[in-house]
Amino acid sequence: MNARGQADPWPLGRHVITRTRDFEEMRHRVRIVFCPHEAWFTTSDTTLAAEQRGLRLRHTTPTITAYGGDVTVRVDELPLYALQIPLRGTAAVWSGAERVASGVACASTPSADDTFAMRMPRDCVQLIWAIDTVLVREYASLLVAEDVGGSPVRLELGLDLSAQRGKLVRRLVKGLLDCVQRNPRCATDPLLIRNVEGALATGLLRAQWPGYRQAAAAALPASRPVVAEAMERLAAGPERFAAFPDLAGAVGVSAPALQAGFRRAGVSAERFHTAALQRHVYQRLYRTDPTAGRTVGDVCDQFGVLFRDAFAIGYRQHFGETMEQTLARE
Repeated sequence: MNARGQADPWPLGRHVITRTRDFEEMRHRVRIVFCPHEAWFTTSDTTLAAEQRGLRLRHTTPTITAYGGDVTVRVDELPLYALQIPLRGTAAVWSGAERVASGVACASTPSADDTFAMRMPRDCVQLIWAIDTVLVREYASLLVAEDVGGSPVRLELGLDLSAQRGKLVRRLVKGLLDCVQRNPRCATDPLLIRNVEGALATGLLRAQWPGYRQAAAAALPASRPVVAEAMERLAAGPERFAAFPDLAGAVGVSAPALQAGFRRAGVSAERFHTAALQRHVYQRLYRTDPTAGRTVGDVCDQFGVLFRDAFAIGYRQHFGETMEQTLARE
């Protein structure tokens, strides 16, 4: 609920950074959260009703950003990556030589090291998830099993949210944002943060990085011994591999090659991971004393479970009982 007792239409309501009518105050807050930038009113109307919400994880910062005025921002060399989805209104976005008209059906994904500019009309409210360069390069290297080092990882700017790739990213971002909002530990627990940020970086690179698609097209299936090792690692510690590239990196192959190796073995990597996670959670719940104060949520967090509702449904289908029932067993 907002201050007027109305339902709040935007996420991150518990994480308000500023609400202000002062242009310099808003520019200062945006600079702290994102980076130094130029900003100016695009029209003669200089009134403002700005708001920013957000919280810092480790390498990423999900925010809701609304200047509440017709404003243009510019950065000579963007020091980060971003996933920007207008929740209301539109924005004109420039990154390097590309330009896109971004709206509720089209996200923008500007790349680090490019010149960046964006014009936001008064009614524009955006989900902007800022992502550190180090995280993008780490997961790009894991995806293709090759150190991208200082090479630019340049994303395509426009992301059609009505296309399959865009739908997957939108669903992922909504799920991750729900996790962060519903579970405060997602902002403090190292395992949960790693899983949130790894899933975000992986989803973004798969959707928007041409280098990943080239690697996927050229990938040969990983060998059977490599796939067997990957299965052993998943079975032993599924909480460490919520992001598939982490598993591929652990066995020394690209993510597309390992995915193809699983397919050749007739196994879904995602289902294998989920089943292993279910077994570990079941065993821990079964051994936990229900009078000791530990909850289902505590155990799920211990194993890095992000999408708890979906996990709970699969758990019940697999074991014929809920996680709460397993915990309450005598």
